[in-house]
Amino acid sequence: MPKSAVVKSIGWALRKFSKTNAYAVVSFIEQQSTQGLAKREGLKWLSKTSSSLIAHQSV
Repeated sequence: MPKSAVVKSIGWALRKFSKTNAYAVVSFIEQQSTQGLAKREGLKWLSKTSSSLIAHQSV
């Protein structure tokens, strides 16, 4: 399997998991220094819902 397919798969998995545990995904991306496509895919859904996540974080 080409490296690009692996990176994209990681990003897709992170994006899907971000819908149930956004904070774990952000933490993983920061701790593992995730970059490029995997980071973009992992944060894609979060960028669309960041205002609601911030509201829940302060509760």
